[in-house]
Amino acid sequence: MITNSIEVMKYVKASAGRSKLSVVFEDENHPRHNGSTIFLPKITVHTTKKQLLEMMSSVDHEVGHDLDSDFEILKEKGIDASSSPLGLIWNLIEDSRVNYLQAIEYEGFRELWEKTTPALLEKIEVSTKTAGGVNPLVRAMMKWETELSRKTFPLCAEQVRDMKVDDSITEKLIPFSDRLVDVQRIKPKVAGTLGAYELARDIFRALGGDPNEEERKTKERMEKERTPTKGKGTPLEPGKEKGETEGEKAEGEAETAEGDWSIVRITLEDLKDVADKLLSLDTVDRTRMSKVGLLYDVDVEETGWSMTPLEDFMVVDYCNGTTSHSEIASLLSSVDSAWFVTSLEEKAHVEAQDNFANQVRKLIQIRAKSTFEYGVKRGKLDSSRLSRVALRQPGFSERVFKNKINNTVLDASVSVLVDMSGSMSGQKVLYATQAALLLNNVFQVIQVPLEIIGFTDYGNRPVQYLYKPFSKQKVPREQLLDYFAASSNKMAGNPDGDSIIWAFDRIKNRPEKKKLLIVMSDGQPAASRSSRGLGSFTRQVIKEIQASKVEIYGLGLCDESVSMFYQHHSTVKTAEEIPQKLLELIDRKLFHV
Repeated sequence: MITNSIEVMKYVKASAGRSKLSVVFEDENHPRHNGSTIFLPKITVHTTKKQLLEMMSSVDHEVGHDLDSDFEILKEKGIDASSSPLGLIWNLIEDSRVNYLQAIEYEGFRELWEKTTPALLEKIEVSTKTAGGVNPLVRAMMKWETELSRKTFPLCAEQVRDMKVDDSITEKLIPFSDRLVDVQRIKPKVAGTLGAYELARDIFRALGGDPNEEERKTKERMEKERTPTKGKGTPLEPGKEKGETEGEKAEGEAETAEGDWSIVRITLEDLKDVADKLLSLDTVDRTRMSKVGLLYDVDVEETGWSMTPLEDFMVVDYCNGTTSHSEIASLLSSVDSAWFVTSLEEKAHVEAQDNFANQVRKLIQIRAKSTFEYGVKRGKLDSSRLSRVALRQPGFSERVFKNKINNTVLDASVSVLVDMSGSMSGQKVLYATQAALLLNNVFQVIQVPLEIIGFTDYGNRPVQYLYKPFSKQKVPREQLLDYFAASSNKMAGNPDGDSIIWAFDRIKNRPEKKKLLIVMSDGQPAASRSSRGLGSFTRQVIKEIQASKVEIYGLGLCDESVSMFYQHHSTVKTAEEIPQKLLELIDRKLFHV
């Protein structure tokens, strides 16, 4: 659901902020975490609601590791979860501990984890059905851990309840059940990580491995990888061919994979194969995100357009005199709007605002009058129908009551999004300004919350002009004219889809029963950067909003392109039409005529 993208962005940034991490949305589909920043793929029209939830859940889990895991200990001990059997066991135990601690502290984490993880567990169950390599261990530990965590994550436990596992491995895990439960409850980072480390070593030993030898081999391999002569881009030693060097490395890896295992034999290929299926974290370099379905089957280049990251939206809040980016701070400066006012009076001859407001006031008086339902069996006694009692006819004589029905037509909020792109310059921007002035005045009269927003872009970033927020009942006419005059000095592209989502995110959680988003535009979406895919992106955004509780209406200004995007739309061809079109829109959408 692309319309939920801003909400998701706010969530992951707030979650990452708990451990002072930053979040970057990028074109690459390579989720990773470098210790200070979490990198996520951009959200596109093909990103599903399920994937958005998985993104939120994965970031929560990653932040949990940052808060509760001490990775320096693992470097010191020589544990690598990405290519070490011992590291794999530790990783499953530490994931269990982190998830439990986050779940008891944040109910939202527990609910989100329960929504997203059962599907992942199902995938792991299917992909580990074969008996070879690491699969038996993964299945046995997964079922063992989820059963011990059933009270916290019941849906996860239920998902793998009937999964078939190697009983010989399970028998060796059961004696460690109480210790796993105890480790889950250790909050301090160092103590908790050490607890998971010691438990992983003991389980590894019980399965027939030698943890000391495994750590020694892991440290040797890590040391080889850090050796400059083996590094990427370093010239090979004289007489060495590229194939020889790679062969030596493969030989070293094969040696690392060998262990004194009596039950499970694991190779590096097995570990590589399962790495993308487990909730694994690279504990040495920390360059991979925990994987909870983040690797979408979506190529940003192929989709052509992706949702702009939240921090890239440039917002000019005129009423508060603030802007989110210094590059556009000049738009807050006071300007001489006399030319704008003169042009408006000369070219936008419309009927007076007071007369228009009076028309709406009369309409409301008619619509808002309370009505009565007569001839009902319960309610307030209706004296005009008391004679029915004497007739003693079942089903008729009892209907001597009436009920008052209160009209709720004013329980509404409206957001008006005005295209302020370059093609709107000239008379079109004057029409849009006149429409905003009319709505600003009318909605004060009818006391319906109103927000007026303009949109364009600056470079590759969307710009949102906040002329009148919901929090203000009315903005003085002169000020609103100044705001439009100032923003008309910077009119560029119109990335409709992104801007519609931004406005939708502000109105969708309003408490009113009826929510209406009016988009005033003079043509098709066209951003300053490449507009490839922007049209289909905008259509998808509008389609999702039309299926929500927010009504969306396209008002075309001297252009009928709105008919290509909006189910409900109309076009203003001359300035004189603006009042009538607005009155029709208010009547049809707010009063259900």
